[in-house]
Amino acid sequence: MPDSSELYDEWINALNEHDENRLAACFSPDGVMVTPQCVVEGREQIAWYFQQFFSAFGDFGITVTRRFSCEDGIVAEWRVTGTHTGQLLLPGGTEVSRSDRRISVDGVAAYTMEGGRFVTGRIYYDQMQIYGAIGSRVSRVSQDHRLPYGEGEALRDDLTRRRDTPGF
Repeated sequence: MPDSSELYDEWINALNEHDENRLAACFSPDGVMVTPQCVVEGREQIAWYFQQFFSAFGDFGITVTRRFSCEDGIVAEWRVTGTHTGQLLLPGGTEVSRSDRRISVDGVAAYTMEGGRFVTGRIYYDQMQIYGAIGSRVSRVSQDHRLPYGEGEALRDDLTRRRDTPGF
């Protein structure tokens, strides 16, 4: 069974190889990922989320600049780069057409694991930095962080419960 550092190495390799199925396999079947745009639950939604991102940024790459691991988790700082060569799906379902502009964005991610797989992942970065870099004018930020993929009310309730649980 991999430790958090080994699993994170697999995660980063899968990101750089644009392999959404390997990314999803790093999570438990009911794993949850929280991003600035949305919350995704389960391997199928995690794979779908990254497939959308890889389609928008065909040369997407990530470089880890710093990381801290413990027995059941890891926190990492990173920089992502890429060129906006496809449709970018925004919260609420709006799509931003190809701009051929480059992005370079710093962020942080924190993952917890159980049974050799991630169970939660939280990704933090300034999404407005991406929107500005690609020339998008976002006039209204949706308060509904659901992707068109599914509803997610039960997931939000579960994340709220977990957030209020000590040690989560």
